[in-house]
Amino acid sequence: MIVLSIILSLLIVNYKYLYIYLLKKWEERQNRKYRNLQYQKRNIETQFEALQAKVNPHFLYNTLESICSLLMLERNQDACDMIKNLANFYRAVLGKREIVLPFRKELEITRQYIAIQRVRYADNLTFTYEIDDRILDCPIIKLSLQPLVENSIKYGFCEIYEGGQIRIHVYKQDGRLILTVYNSGIPIAEEMAEKISADIGDETITLICILKGSVFFSCELAKNIKGSVMLDFMSVTSYGDDTKSSGVVKIIKDLDDPLEGKNVLVVEDIIDSGRTLSYLLKNLKARNPKSLRLCTLLDKPDRRVVDVSVDYVGFEIPDEFVVGFGLDYAQRYRNLPYIGVLEFNE
Repeated sequence: MIVLSIILSLLIVNYKYLYIYLLKKWEERQNRKYRNLQYQKRNIETQFEALQAKVNPHFLYNTLESICSLLMLERNQDACDMIKNLANFYRAVLGKREIVLPFRKELEITRQYIAIQRVRYADNLTFTYEIDDRILDCPIIKLSLQPLVENSIKYGFCEIYEGGQIRIHVYKQDGRLILTVYNSGIPIAEEMAEKISADIGDETITLICILKGSVFFSCELAKNIKGSVMLDFMSVTSYGDDTKSSGVVKIIKDLDDPLEGKNVLVVEDIIDSGRTLSYLLKNLKARNPKSLRLCTLLDKPDRRVVDVSVDYVGFEIPDEFVVGFGLDYAQRYRNLPYIGVLEFNE
């Protein structure tokens, strides 16, 4: 009986220590989760503050210039309306520290931005909306829609005064809020193809598509160049599976045909450090083409290490790692129908 009591006492003591140990471990896990949540919250707030600070200063400068022009033309009421909309826009953007807000508020911020653009561009810019009223109370991250509209104006039209249309379509699908902004501007491939055609004239041009990233862009370009177009392919890399250029250039696949006496256009998806293109252009120039030009969809001049002369540039972009429309990360995301920034959680 005494032995049994001792055994029971020992079991009770052991269970007690085991309970305390498990409780302590549980508390440690909860504390880690809490600290991680706090870190994520601070990180989101910091990113949002940075986003607020990035509200395009050129938009403010251009708006102030437009207000001055309106006053000089004695269009006082238009100037007053623009000042009011500008004040409302910045009050909404820089006011409350809201990260998430109902979609109706985000739509109001966008409408204030659009009201300013309507005065600037008069009847040359029209906007249409396709928005289901049932989604107006859906939560959304602040400044999700307005930058899309701003970019559709900034990058969608060469000459806005020739007229343009912006269509905003927002709907819910599979529990997600889908934001789409369309513009009637000339696609960048058509615009660049027109310039290339003017430079080449009636002569045949050979497009060298740099695999694999520029395939999508090369096809769009080839379809819109006037005159005879020949295609060849070359695979050159300095990335591998990393997000930074390694600086070591490798030719994985060379051209099928010689270039001597031909008008050559090298088509790239993106240029950053310039190392790959510098090496490639020297290599191709040694093959004695009649002319050698360089075209890129995207250019990151802030990343330039080696000076490269680019004849045709689609868009200049900041130093961000982008994917989509042929651009990849470790062979993923090429098929995205748009170009987006790939962010990495550290």
